[in-house]
Amino acid sequence: MQRHPHHISTKGLLPLLVFVYLCSLFAPSCTGPSTTEQTGKEPTQKEAIQKETVQQEPTKEATQEPTVSEPTKEPTQEPTASEPTKEPSLEPQPKDAGTPETQAEATQEIVAEQAPESTPQEGGTKTFSAKVTDADDAVASYLIGFSSWNYLGGATVPVGRHFNNGNPSYHTAFRFKNVTIPQGATIISAYLSVYPTNEIDSNNRLIINIYAEKADNSVAYNPKDYTKNRPDQRLKTTAKINKWVVRCRADCSSDSTSPKYEYDCPQRKRDCWDRTVSYKVPKDLKALIQEVVSQPGWASGQAISLFLINAASNTDGDKYKDSRSVVGYDASKADKAPQLVVEYK
Repeated sequence: MQRHPHHISTKGLLPLLVFVYLCSLFAPSCTGPSTTEQTGKEPTQKEAIQKETVQQEPTKEATQEPTVSEPTKEPTQEPTASEPTKEPSLEPQPKDAGTPETQAEATQEIVAEQAPESTPQEGGTKTFSAKVTDADDAVASYLIGFSSWNYLGGATVPVGRHFNNGNPSYHTAFRFKNVTIPQGATIISAYLSVYPTNEIDSNNRLIINIYAEKADNSVAYNPKDYTKNRPDQRLKTTAKINKWVVRCRADCSSDSTSPKYEYDCPQRKRDCWDRTVSYKVPKDLKALIQEVVSQPGWASGQAISLFLINAASNTDGDKYKDSRSVVGYDASKADKAPQLVVEYK
């Protein structure tokens, strides 16, 4: 018997329907092509990351929430704002016990504490001090007769006038070596101190002019050579102390109603020299030193000479016709040599 070409046997259709039904229940992918089958390619890395990110979002939120309210961050940040090393004060404040400081902060504190010692204050003054260190650096020259000069120095040096031969003036000089004041420095003050050799001549009155040598570098004296470089032959500064009076009066009074009244009684008492006490010349020599160090040829480490030259004359009376003596340079009394102290900036 011949079959119709479009006739399908029910025996072959039934198993196919059962397979489709079961496949739809347990394997939905059986019903259609997969993503790979539809597009013909695997998902891109970006798509895979996006999917993974979406799946992990809940986990991140859960992790971040406790971090915001984490109690350990607030105490750590608050002391940092008031960290003592950031303040200009040089005295560091105490830190909280639980807050560790960084190495940089510790370094800042150390620098701040050491700054006053290691860094000089801007605009501050410096002090130079020196004593005569050689017998030939404490000398005096004076005229004998009309043309001859005497030249001496050493352990004792006279100041004032020679006691005879018409009472010629002493040109007394003290030379200070290695004066470490820079060229052009501003001199704030300058003082000379000497030690008397005895008290007997304190009754002798003096009138003295004080100069510095107008030289870039004061050369050494040589008392053995009478012909050159004596104190009286050297150029003097324009600046000077004019007619400084040294006059002893131990019983003076500062009471203006007293018959023993003296305008500067304390100084009159100091003018009564004591060999055990350093005598500070009560005149500021800053203008003299300034003139020397302001010279273009001056340089730190060079030498300066100071001159004490008699300014009294016969018209000032017999009380001003003598001298006093001071320590020049004596190795056994090196601490009593003439001293120059200069403040500068």
